[in-house]
Amino acid sequence: MTSEIRTNSLKSRAGLSTVTFTDSGPMFSGITTFVDNSTFSVGTGGTIHAPATNVMALGTNNIDAIKIDSSGNVNITGIITASSISGAISGDLSVSQKIVHTGDTDTLIEFATDTISFDTGGSERFRIDSGGRFLLNMSTNVTGGMFQVNSGANFFAASNDANGCVLQLEKTRSTSPGSYTIVQDGDKLGELRFRGSNGSASVIGANIQAVVNGTPGSGNDLPTDLVFRLMPDGSGSTLERLRITSSGQVLIGTTTEGSSGADELTIATSGDTGMTIRSGTSSAGGIYFSDDTSGAGEYAGVLNYNHAGNYMRFYTNSTERARISSDGNLLIGTSTAAISAGKGLMIADAAGARIKLCDSDQGVTASDGFEIIASNGGNAFIYNRENSPIIIGTNNTERMRITHEGSVGIGTDGSTYELEVHDPTGASALRMKDGPSNVICDLIANSTGGLLRTVYNHPLVFSTAQVERMRINHHGFVKMMGDMSSHMSADGNNYHEMQADNPHIQILNMKHGSSNGYGIMMQFNHGKSTHWAFRVYNYASGSTNAFIRTDGDLENINNSYGGTSDVKLKENIVDASSQWDDIKALRVRNFNYKSDESKTKMLGLVAQEAEQVCPSLVKDQPDLGEENEDLGTTTKFMKYSIVYMKAIKALQEAQERIEKAEERIEKLEQDNIALRVRVTNLEGN
Repeated sequence: MTSEIRTNSLKSRAGLSTVTFTDSGPMFSGITTFVDNSTFSVGTGGTIHAPATNVMALGTNNIDAIKIDSSGNVNITGIITASSISGAISGDLSVSQKIVHTGDTDTLIEFATDTISFDTGGSERFRIDSGGRFLLNMSTNVTGGMFQVNSGANFFAASNDANGCVLQLEKTRSTSPGSYTIVQDGDKLGELRFRGSNGSASVIGANIQAVVNGTPGSGNDLPTDLVFRLMPDGSGSTLERLRITSSGQVLIGTTTEGSSGADELTIATSGDTGMTIRSGTSSAGGIYFSDDTSGAGEYAGVLNYNHAGNYMRFYTNSTERARISSDGNLLIGTSTAAISAGKGLMIADAAGARIKLCDSDQGVTASDGFEIIASNGGNAFIYNRENSPIIIGTNNTERMRITHEGSVGIGTDGSTYELEVHDPTGASALRMKDGPSNVICDLIANSTGGLLRTVYNHPLVFSTAQVERMRINHHGFVKMMGDMSSHMSADGNNYHEMQADNPHIQILNMKHGSSNGYGIMMQFNHGKSTHWAFRVYNYASGSTNAFIRTDGDLENINNSYGGTSDVKLKENIVDASSQWDDIKALRVRNFNYKSDESKTKMLGLVAQEAEQVCPSLVKDQPDLGEENEDLGTTTKFMKYSIVYMKAIKALQEAQERIEKAEERIEKLEQDNIALRVRVTNLEGN
């Protein structure tokens, strides 16, 4: 039995919420049902309705998920999940914003105006912008390049062969890629640029260029230099610093190679130029000259610096020939410095060491040139083997010469004397200096005469036989010493001697200050015994105050003689005993000296006679010969100063006796007067 319900409308009534159809057959058959913008609910949250004319919508949770419009287009809101999609999409696949991975929403493809970006892990990784530029790990065009990368890029080759990754930069003169119009000399085949921010813009700091160097030929003929350019501080543009030429030359600071045969590496700048080889503190750095790949030929020539010992070594023929030690000594033929102090050159060889200098005129034989030699016998030589002098100069001027005959000239050619010193400025000098004590002695000849002097507060000492004989201290005082240990010296002189051809000479003059007048003068006048040999001269008054004449006479202008007698210099002062008997016993004699040809009558004492009276008045003096030798005899001389004192004492005694006698005479005269008075009185009586 078939049941039917036919109604134009179905209105909800109280108590009627659900209509259930239990028959599985079709609800409608062969009829059209129009539901005007009505919604059918299907299951929980599902809907079917027609939101507009010729539009069918399927929804969930009150949201239209799928819409089918009048043209048959399907619009799906949300994510389409399918095990597979088969068949081709004949038209465009339009995505308004992005394509998102179903299981990982952080992975997506996003579309913007003229731009496609790709995200992973919730961050954009690369994009293709409106200018067709590929921007890796960056979202903004910076340099204008078609391929821009933020941070590093790694190109990895995984293949079981010898090939690695290739980054190819290619240049053609054609404007169409794939058309091979020949490049020209100077063309840049490619360039790597290194840029950085200066705070306001991105500027270039360095670049590497491949530059055509020459005319390309057929086949693979494309001569190319590799050029490295750097930005100097404050320059504003990069400058070429290094170039590797197509022939393998390395040019640093220049575009021009060096001398032929030594042009593989050229370093050149407008200022100081150099190269640094840096090694560890216990290691060595070197430059090796090789003519083989193994053995001694690998290090036939070497420049090597050892940092552990701080010395430089030089090799030839695979053997060390020279070394500069850590203290600056140059060692040739040895590796051990034996220089006592300072810096020097040391040449060592078992057969003797030498330095030899020759020119084209001299030749190079053993008898040619100039040599400095240290022989294996311990001798040292400086030779000019030519018949020519040895000349030493400073400031482009000859200063000293040793002639071929052996004479030495300083400031002159040395042709006159064995040693000659000359200064064209007017003074010649020889200075000797003791560095530690700062003692300086000068020997000077100038327009005013010759000068021997010390410069500082040191004495001038004269020695013979390594024994000091005379000294002039820095105050100008002179001390002379003689060796009197023997009666006669080897040269026959035991005395100080001054000689002159002029019979009338002044031997010693002592002056006050710089005046021309003399205070004390010693003079010898041969043949004039009465002339003075010593005098004291008063320059202010222009008179001679005292004489010691050549005949022995002593004179002074005020007739006075004296000696130091201050009480402060004496002690044990007592009155002298009587000298009356000694003076009374002395015999004053007239005589003449045997040596006096004039037989001048003299007045004095005979020493032997006076000695018998008072031995202290006489002293024995050894007799000396003409050469100041001791003759083994003695001559007695008088101490007349004691005689004078004895005479004064005796005179005082005589005065006392006279005074006492005068007192007695006066008393006798008074007694005589009194006696006469008594006599007169008696006679008057």
